[in-house]
Amino acid sequence: VQVNGVPIVPEEIAARMTEVARAVQQLEADGDPSRSPTFFEIITALGFLHFDCRRVDLAVLEVGLGGRFDSTNVCQPLLSIITNISFDHMAILGGTLAEIAFQKAGIIKPRVPVVSMVEDAEVVGVISKIAGEYAAPLRLICRDFKWSRGIGQPFHPPPFRVSTDRKDWGELPLALHGEHQGANAAGVIAAIELLREVGMEIPDRAVQEGLAKVVWPARMELISRRPVVVLDCAHNVASARALVQTLGSSFPIAGEKHLVFASSNDKQIPEMLEILAPEFDHFHLTRYQSNPRSADPENIKNLIKRLDKFSVL
Repeated sequence: VQVNGVPIVPEEIAARMTEVARAVQQLEADGDPSRSPTFFEIITALGFLHFDCRRVDLAVLEVGLGGRFDSTNVCQPLLSIITNISFDHMAILGGTLAEIAFQKAGIIKPRVPVVSMVEDAEVVGVISKIAGEYAAPLRLICRDFKWSRGIGQPFHPPPFRVSTDRKDWGELPLALHGEHQGANAAGVIAAIELLREVGMEIPDRAVQEGLAKVVWPARMELISRRPVVVLDCAHNVASARALVQTLGSSFPIAGEKHLVFASSNDKQIPEMLEILAPEFDHFHLTRYQSNPRSADPENIKNLIKRLDKFSVL
């Protein structure tokens, strides 16, 4: 919860939570456990209050899980964005990409424009069908906007090019590492064009500056160059592949490579390890001690040994 890049401070949290607490107490007064708000519902309400108190012009809300039944979905947005979809939270969202896409597409509102960076044909079909049912204009990557990314130098992300059905943006800077970030940034451009159409003044200069200065903590975040230390919170198969690809293109190093790894137990750990294991020489396994969802390092160790990786600490 932040405004203009500045996280909410403790005093503001206390003030907003005082208001939220009253609403929670009213919901819990009848003793029905099903009406007791979850942590994420409470933090979402706190975020809405904070944005209102700060009188923000524009709020960006990230769905917590899925979309259709997520607490952020109570809003009536200017537009909705659906990024690339992969397997995650299958116990709740479904075991196929089509089922997961159905839950993600639950954020689509009647006649509210949608931008999607999804490329899988089956998933595109699900999103297109729901957008059509709601008469929501849909802009798709590879159809309504396209992108390409050049070859960068180690530790220096390359620029990328974007063209849409409205404009050729040419070459633009992008401060994020990883080929996949080109697709994400292209989706941002498509969204900005839609915001302009509803009256928001966003000059080209602001777009270029935003892309050049964007910071994404814990996503291919370079912590140190000597030694090279990269922090990334890849937690599914797609993001593990992106991590491996980006390490090779943006952070090529000689010598032994170490992976410090922890995971929740509901993630695709064996599948992620199959992708990660060939890239590293030593594994340092840990866990979130206070989190009941944390995966047991001993179990992870056994999985790695089956992949013929024996240097596990």
